[in-house]
Amino acid sequence: MMIVNRFVELAQNFQDHEIPIDRVFRGAEFSESDSVVEAMYVIADRRAKSGKPVLISEITDGIPELVENQSVLDAAIDICLDGLISKGHTQDSAYDILLQSTASVLKKVDLEESADISAFIEHSAIKAPRQVRQLPAGFGIKDMDGRMRYELRRVLGSGSHGTMYEGVDRVFAEDGHPSLVAVKIAHDEVDEQRSKLEGARARRVRHKNVARVHDCGIAVNGESYVTYEYIDGLPLDSWVKNRQRPLSLDEVCLIVGKLADGVQAAHNAGVIHRDLKPSNILMSRDNEPIITDFGIAHTSTSDPRLCSFYGTRGSLAFMAPEQYHGGTDGVMPSVDTYALGGLLYWLLTGKFPNGETVSDALTRLEIRNEGGEERPYGPHIDQRIGRIVERALSANLSDRYNSAASLALDLDSYLVKRPIPWLDNTWMIKSSLFAKRNPMTVVLYLVFTGLIGVSAAAWVSSKSQIRLEQNQSAAALVVQQTESKAVLEQERLNSQIELEQDRVRQLSERNLMAKNMLVAWSRAADNRNDEVLATANLLFLYTVSTSGFLDGDPEMADKLLNQRVQIAEEYLATLTPLNSSPIKRAQWHEMLGAWYLEQGEVQGVLHLDEAKALVGTFAPEDTIWMNRLSELGSK
Repeated sequence: MMIVNRFVELAQNFQDHEIPIDRVFRGAEFSESDSVVEAMYVIADRRAKSGKPVLISEITDGIPELVENQSVLDAAIDICLDGLISKGHTQDSAYDILLQSTASVLKKVDLEESADISAFIEHSAIKAPRQVRQLPAGFGIKDMDGRMRYELRRVLGSGSHGTMYEGVDRVFAEDGHPSLVAVKIAHDEVDEQRSKLEGARARRVRHKNVARVHDCGIAVNGESYVTYEYIDGLPLDSWVKNRQRPLSLDEVCLIVGKLADGVQAAHNAGVIHRDLKPSNILMSRDNEPIITDFGIAHTSTSDPRLCSFYGTRGSLAFMAPEQYHGGTDGVMPSVDTYALGGLLYWLLTGKFPNGETVSDALTRLEIRNEGGEERPYGPHIDQRIGRIVERALSANLSDRYNSAASLALDLDSYLVKRPIPWLDNTWMIKSSLFAKRNPMTVVLYLVFTGLIGVSAAAWVSSKSQIRLEQNQSAAALVVQQTESKAVLEQERLNSQIELEQDRVRQLSERNLMAKNMLVAWSRAADNRNDEVLATANLLFLYTVSTSGFLDGDPEMADKLLNQRVQIAEEYLATLTPLNSSPIKRAQWHEMLGAWYLEQGEVQGVLHLDEAKALVGTFAPEDTIWMNRLSELGSK
């Protein structure tokens, strides 16, 4: 059952830039705090995209009673900090603005008790606020011409450790061709060493599905920075939302497999991401998934559910239980493997692996760390891929994939229909996968085996008939040559004749059985929308019906020859302008038209007319083909 948020529905009645907080939440009860928080984030997303983020005063003035609820206050602070940072403010300056704008309605101590900025206070309380950075702005170290190397243009995102900007690298820029980069600037001096270490480690990663690090250092103003490759694309959540059709199962496995390869390359270089989620993955123009660090906080292109339900705590949606509880296991590569499994689950179901709300995520992380119930999988998820997801998301580290490479290998095996050692261990499953990998080989084997059986039965029947005729001639000769032994000899020969007749009858019965099997096969022929299978079936029917095996049964031979028309019709029905060329459809129409005209059926004229129309439209210069179609139609 779908639960409707009445506040979200009320907000739908207003334009994005003019959603009034006081009118939407008028009459809200204290018991509806969870629904209020959810709606606040949805409204904040819409307002931010319109260029008019929500101010803290709108919330404190519009719903003063509900602000006394700590979860509502946390959400209000989270939303307003994100809005200020998206406009170019640093966290320090955003915090100061927040203090000034709430001085008349909130005590500073109440504000500082908020979970969203309690950690930030440790650094902000002893420092003077930073200056607001006006964009565009020069940044970095000075070049030989005295100008800063980078020009910062706009904010891509911001989080607890730094702010990411889109910038231009003047060193590599050319006239009319700016060299775009992504510049991550650390928030304070405490992060300088961390930022430099991050850049040094990330430079060791060389993989097409991981954003490359170009530069790192200390700017002339003392700020620490890391410069990344700029990816022209959309975050994975926005890319999925904007698609005209859902991702297929194979497409999902291919995307996550590439991400797992990139994560493994990072692990090999000693780098553990620990924050893999859709907003940290960009889909490039050529649909290549690339792991980045752009999704530090809310951005205007992020999935509203990820930002709205989780805010700056979006990582909870894909966080491993051991990472949530801390300790040495929380900094092991296994946390990235868990996140990859979560991405696979999210792409398959559209749901977050740790629950749809912060409360759900916190509860599930606690329960699963204690061995709680496993997450159920819907019937629409393939059983084999469901087992892969279950293993990647296992709360028990001994049951989880021991590396991202192992997950990538299993996803590749699933895509190419190769057995997965720990999963596909029965002869039946292995045989089924082999048949799916090699359908043409299986069809040819069956056709070859059937032809051998038919030919052997015909040869044995012919030899038996010859032997019977020889014995009958010998019996007649013996009768003529000897009268005295005629009775005894006749009885002996008659006995032999009866034995031979019995053998011929048995062979005839086997022949009939083979014909019945052939009929059953022809009725069960399944082309599976495959041109190769359809062609193989037509070849088999033609060979059997013209090999001489059915010379004594012309009705059966005609029936099998007619079967080819049915097979061709079934395959032609699967051909559409979306999956075949007009030339291919014209060829099949021509073949069916010729067959129908041989039988005197009017359908032949219709098929030839369709072939003429396709040739005339898509191959008008092929006069030989058009003349041949006209000659066939005139007959």
